[in-house]
Amino acid sequence: MVDDEDIKPRKEREPISLVCLVVLIVASVAVIGAFVNDNILNGDNDAEAASGSTVEVDYTGAFYDYYDGEGNGAIFQTTVKDIADSTSYIHSAGYVEVSSYSAIEFTVGSGNYLSGFENAVIGKKAGDTVKVVIPAGQGYNAADTTKTIANNGFEVPVQQKMSAAEYKTLYGEDATDGTSIKTLYGWDANVTKNADGTIILTNMASNGGDYDIESGFATVKIHVDSINAGKIKYTLSVTDSVAVDGKTYSDFHDSFDGNTAEYSAVKMVRVPMYDSTASKDTGNVALKDVPHLADMYDSTASKDTGNSFFAYIIGLGNDGSFEYRTVEEKYNIDLYFTIKVVSVS
Repeated sequence: MVDDEDIKPRKEREPISLVCLVVLIVASVAVIGAFVNDNILNGDNDAEAASGSTVEVDYTGAFYDYYDGEGNGAIFQTTVKDIADSTSYIHSAGYVEVSSYSAIEFTVGSGNYLSGFENAVIGKKAGDTVKVVIPAGQGYNAADTTKTIANNGFEVPVQQKMSAAEYKTLYGEDATDGTSIKTLYGWDANVTKNADGTIILTNMASNGGDYDIESGFATVKIHVDSINAGKIKYTLSVTDSVAVDGKTYSDFHDSFDGNTAEYSAVKMVRVPMYDSTASKDTGNVALKDVPHLADMYDSTASKDTGNSFFAYIIGLGNDGSFEYRTVEEKYNIDLYFTIKVVSVS
């Protein structure tokens, strides 16, 4: 009986011991796993980024001010989905949504990103957030395409032919035959998809009609002056624009083409343009034959975007004319980055 009693308690304690051992092992694995996750996979939290360090960061880039600043910064890029989806922040006219959002990784000093962006994380640790302004000359640079233009004399064909790629670039989706869309100009158009894959937009503008386009920091108003010989001619005007720190045209340029009008700098307003002289063989050629539209062109335009492109109004003249550019928003402008360091190794 003594042997039985000695054995019986032992049998009752064995499961408890086994459970304790399992719990201890699981707890140990959890601790080790947490250590690996915090200190290897995500970098040493105490490590400071230096030249040659591999860092992982989330960031949001904006124009005019930081995206969460008081100066109404306009987001042009972000790796943070919550910021991308938020209606609390302003997005630039050319902002493009992406299918997925994730932090980026780079080696500090590698030159894979803007030097001011890479250098901003030096001395920072995982969890730190840093804000940096990269001046225009040190950011994304392109040839200066700034010109001035009168606000009338614009035109677009009643029937506008384009490639499927051009349509998707302009409207963000594939064309569907037999549908009606709201065009970049504010009026409706009927979509026809040809057997060869090209698209015909039949513009349904009304002669004398007025159309509004919400475009970034302003409302663009289009007034149809005439519809004749298969062409819609219209006048542009801009309302509710936002000034850039009260700067004027002369703060940026001495003169252009002898133009003596005074211009107030405004936050960029994107407007659609059509180049009636463009050739598919040469990309988006200058508007050589259109009165007062000479020299307006997009030297980086793809052959797939053919005759249609965007211009950016950056100044309003006291005579109703505009100062505009054709390079994308991010070029030749100060960039405001908010960078959160995720890991350093």
